[in-house]
Amino acid sequence: MQKLLDKINLISLFPNLTTRQKMILTIFPIIAVFLFSSYVAYNAILEDLQNRIIRNNMQTLEIVKNEIEVRIDKFENEVINLLIDKTLQSYVDYTGPSDIESILKRNCYSNFFHNTPKVSYMSRNMCVIKNLDNYLYIDSNERVPSEFVSRFVANILNKNSDIYSRKYINPDKEFLNSFGILHFVHPAPKLTGYKTDAFIVINLAQSFLANILSQFYYKDSTLYVIDYNGNLIYSIPNKPITGSNLDAINSKNGYYVLDTSSGDILTSYMVIDRLGWIIFIQIPLNVIFKQVNIHKQIFLLYNSIAIFFSLILFYFTTSTITKRIAEISKVMEKVKNGEMSSRFQVRYKDEISVIGSRLNDMIESIQFLRFDISRKEMRQREAELIALQSQINPHFLYNTLETVRMIAINNDDVITSDIIHNLAKLFRYTIGKGGVNDIVYIKNEIEHVKIYLNIQKVRFDESIEVEMDIDEKIMNYKTIKLILQPVVENIFIHGFSGDFCSLRRKGIIIITGKNEDSQIKFTIEDNGKGLEKSKLMEIQNILSRSPYELRNSRTIGIINVNERIKLYYGQNYGVSIDSEQQVGTCVTITLPIIKEDLDYA
Repeated sequence: MQKLLDKINLISLFPNLTTRQKMILTIFPIIAVFLFSSYVAYNAILEDLQNRIIRNNMQTLEIVKNEIEVRIDKFENEVINLLIDKTLQSYVDYTGPSDIESILKRNCYSNFFHNTPKVSYMSRNMCVIKNLDNYLYIDSNERVPSEFVSRFVANILNKNSDIYSRKYINPDKEFLNSFGILHFVHPAPKLTGYKTDAFIVINLAQSFLANILSQFYYKDSTLYVIDYNGNLIYSIPNKPITGSNLDAINSKNGYYVLDTSSGDILTSYMVIDRLGWIIFIQIPLNVIFKQVNIHKQIFLLYNSIAIFFSLILFYFTTSTITKRIAEISKVMEKVKNGEMSSRFQVRYKDEISVIGSRLNDMIESIQFLRFDISRKEMRQREAELIALQSQINPHFLYNTLETVRMIAINNDDVITSDIIHNLAKLFRYTIGKGGVNDIVYIKNEIEHVKIYLNIQKVRFDESIEVEMDIDEKIMNYKTIKLILQPVVENIFIHGFSGDFCSLRRKGIIIITGKNEDSQIKFTIEDNGKGLEKSKLMEIQNILSRSPYELRNSRTIGIINVNERIKLYYGQNYGVSIDSEQQVGTCVTITLPIIKEDLDYA
């Protein structure tokens, strides 16, 4: 599975995008799937609604069909009662003079309305036909021209070749309004039996269907009946029909969607073979989906709101992730620049926090390794210094200096005696058994500087003035050895040399030391030549670097002191310098407060 995911990794197609851009790229397919799923769900709802409407329509049509057939059965039973009427049978059986036949016709006419009211209520009119020239037409509502009645009789005779069976005949369009919506044809019996040449035609009125369909009509629909000839029998409401598409009817019942200029119409139908009728219910789809469209708008609104808030949530989530990635990158950049104290703040338990935690572990490992390397380098430097010291036996040097001092005392040369005495102290402090990284009291460092200055005063006579302002409270704090004297020595080497001496200016050195912001700060100022701007910038650049970096410039006193302090106490401590040419130089040394011996070795 993982191999398959690796193969379909689309993000790899965009290697130059940022993490946030890639995350944004992944959200769009999710939104597309969400919208597509919503579209499919919406269409499924519409289809389900349409299917329920179709089922309801088919149930309605089934009820309408059953109701029509029940009433037709009752109608046929009433017709049977009419057929056994003696007056009707006498008329059918009579073959005598026409005046007697006219009387029989009147009697039949009267009996039709008085003896069979249900038949007369459901029918439009009735004919008793013996032949084309001899028939009885009964109609109480309107007067139809005799010529039109004759054409109707001829049409029935033409269609009713078998007069010995009852049947339903669909009317031709020209007879639909005058002779009803359906012709029920039944042989007319004689008094002596059923075998006859005459038959009765009862034409079903529109009211028959109107009474039924009106019970099942509902708003915005169209309920109508057509016959097999395509003639509209009845419709409710009474309006033109939008096409019945008889070619789409391929079963006893079913449905289809009719495409019209005003929109699609769902059309359900059911066939009544017995009568040659087809019942239709038509409902415009826009009516069906009208209520759904309201829900659709609400659904789209909810979807839009959901997508909007999802994008906002996604924005803040990606912002949080990318911000934390940027924090990791920032920590890595700081570490690259030598700030080994920088750490990633682990606040959560997610993958980024795991990476940050591993980064912190790695930084600590690097810091330990660098410290281990620096410790080895310091030991190597100590070994080199020890090797240098061992070239001259310290005891031999001290004894020799003491001998020279005693000779000077014997010759009453006090100045030479003092110089040699101070020089011996200077050597003894410098090449003591602890080496350059020996931990000493600050008061020892101050005393060492004073000894060095006493020697230099003899050299420069009275042209050097020294001011010291050291806080007594820091005297018993501890530090590594030889951090002040190399800086002071640098003044005599670079500040008070050359042009400065030729000007016969008085050299001033001001040394201060105090506890400031929980740190010990020494400032060593002079009024010497100062540094050129380019040289100052070069030294400042070197001082700001990590002590682990290789540098090509030659080591001078303050740079050496700066490296030792940083290697021993960390990046927050060290030496800074400021200088102005022909004005002077100010060197600041920052140290931690150390009250007890700390073994950094």
